[in-house]
Amino acid sequence: MERSKSDIEKVRKVPMSKQLLVDLLETIGYIYETGVTAHRSKLSWPREMQNHAERQAYMRKIRLLEKSKQLQLIKEGNEVFYQITTKGRLEAIKTVILTKDQYLPDGDFCLVIFDIPEDIRKVRWAFRDLLKRAEFYQVQKSVWESDREVVEEIRELVKALKIDKYVKVYRANGER
Repeated sequence: MERSKSDIEKVRKVPMSKQLLVDLLETIGYIYETGVTAHRSKLSWPREMQNHAERQAYMRKIRLLEKSKQLQLIKEGNEVFYQITTKGRLEAIKTVILTKDQYLPDGDFCLVIFDIPEDIRKVRWAFRDLLKRAEFYQVQKSVWESDREVVEEIRELVKALKIDKYVKVYRANGER
């Protein structure tokens, strides 16, 4: 599929709270770690936040993430940590999938094949909806493909959702 320069340069807008969550997760280096459900980070002001209004906006976003149970405040003595919850980790991975604007080389594509059982249909619906929003195209009933570079992120999401026995993610090469 040919993409115009404007398509490739298109910037996906991300709410500040979601970007903050992704930044916190990436800062502590766990975005692609498996088996880890909670992460800690000391809160520090980004260098570009010099004025009081920017810091207030930053703290409002932190409180929003706390309220939505994506971040948890932990106090140990005089230190304050923010722990990213499982819900926050999932949201951060989804945000990366939806906003990543890198594409695979010509001829390569990300192929997702799934057969998620009926008893967890809400997970199946949510997963299918995410694939649609992430610019995947349906090839067959439960076979989806995209030319976006999101193979590792989809694999991480599948593991985090604990649906890895129902979903296979491949980086494929060949004619479509």
